[in-house]
Amino acid sequence: MGTSAPLPQLDTIDSPSDFQHNPLNRQAPSIRLVRIRAASSLDATIHCDIRHASTTSIYICLSYVWGEIDRGHWIFLNGRRFWIRENLWHFLRSARQKFHIRSEWLWIDALCIDQTNNDERTHQVQQMGRIFSSAVKVISWLGMSDEIAEYFEDRSNLDLVHFKESCHAYWNPRSLDPKLRCFYACEYWSRAWITQEFALARRNTFMARDVEVDCEQLEKTYARDWTMVERVNFEMSFGLRGRSLIYLLDRYHYKKSQIPRDRVFSLLALCGEGSDLKADYGLPHVDLARDILQSCKESM
Repeated sequence: MGTSAPLPQLDTIDSPSDFQHNPLNRQAPSIRLVRIRAASSLDATIHCDIRHASTTSIYICLSYVWGEIDRGHWIFLNGRRFWIRENLWHFLRSARQKFHIRSEWLWIDALCIDQTNNDERTHQVQQMGRIFSSAVKVISWLGMSDEIAEYFEDRSNLDLVHFKESCHAYWNPRSLDPKLRCFYACEYWSRAWITQEFALARRNTFMARDVEVDCEQLEKTYARDWTMVERVNFEMSFGLRGRSLIYLLDRYHYKKSQIPRDRVFSLLALCGEGSDLKADYGLPHVDLARDILQSCKESM
């Protein structure tokens, strides 16, 4: 009889009630992954398992907006309480109803990174490009918008010709379907990390409320017409890899982040010149600015 493989390491806690992350191995491309447990009803408390893994594991990444800090819910990780913001709670609640999502291991930054530990955040952000490019799929969570979900539900709206015409009409908002206008105006597109997460995905699925739609159709549409990609909000970033960090910072100066330095770190996996810059959450802002200038001398 052969020996069985060791069980994956699960995070444990020291507190009698609240979850605490066990340290990751920072000498390796280590990550944590979560899996949503099934529930008997939509309103049941959310429970997830969490374990240590690596970027060679099979997993799905979630790309989303964190949302307001003062609105959230308790969930349970490995049986212990953990506070999450409302937008993520809505995703977990919707995803739990879908077997093909809850049966997979997920990488979700708010759960899989110890956000109270700057050293760990630095370690994880330094390998963010690898995390997203290694995932089998990236789910782009657009929130609980009824308008976007209804637009996705009507699959005729996703006809390539119809969508292309809609994109050409982008600069005349009155000519857009109101539901499509909600799609373009979604807060998701304003987040700094979205540029990298979307560009590095092997495969991308949009999800709004409980409705999913694969992005492959849209990728084919945009790949045919780069001038159109330049004109719409959710550009696929096909032509951005290898650009200098200075160029990308200028191009995406309008992107938002709750942590200002994430406007820089969120572009490192895409850039050519400047890619040697190290993400470090403990570095003073003046030193970060100096390092950017030193790494991008040719662009200055």
